[in-house]
Amino acid sequence: MKIIEKLIKRASHKALGDLADDENYIFLRKNYLFKEISAEAFLFIMTRLVERRYNQDELIFKQDNLGICLFILKKGSIDIYLRTSDNDKLNYAKVREGAVFGEMSLVSSTYRTATAKAAENDTILLTLSTFDLNALSDQFPKDGLSMLKGITNTISENLIKTTKKLRNAKNEIDELKEKLEKYERG
Repeated sequence: MKIIEKLIKRASHKALGDLADDENYIFLRKNYLFKEISAEAFLFIMTRLVERRYNQDELIFKQDNLGICLFILKKGSIDIYLRTSDNDKLNYAKVREGAVFGEMSLVSSTYRTATAKAAENDTILLTLSTFDLNALSDQFPKDGLSMLKGITNTISENLIKTTKKLRNAKNEIDELKEKLEKYERG
């Protein structure tokens, strides 16, 4: 290893040691996205995370708006819902502390598929942008890949949950149709 790389590594470990009592450091090191990444990459992320505070019913992001960051819920809770073509509100999920959400737009630069609002006062979010993930991947490819795998796992888990919800909704509709047919017959 080159001398400069050793010095950078040593400085990163010292800087992380200085952060050991920082509440964001403690909180994030417990999160599955950050458990496996190197000290240097973690320090890189710590310098780029933005902490945001929201009050109850305050909009975090809106369905169909372009998204460029993911969120990690540090404190409070978040309601995520969809607007249907009939403009009905369809509750999708309640996000709890420690959860990651808004991750799809981070890796695909797509439009938001739902709306997110703070469900309580003094909700605290940490945000990481697409640009930060790209910079992380450029500087620390192995760590960037690790984070992308974690984000992909989150997307896959959400897809599995959504598929189960759709399957359950279809079963409920089929049962209601059956009951309606029986009622109409007599």
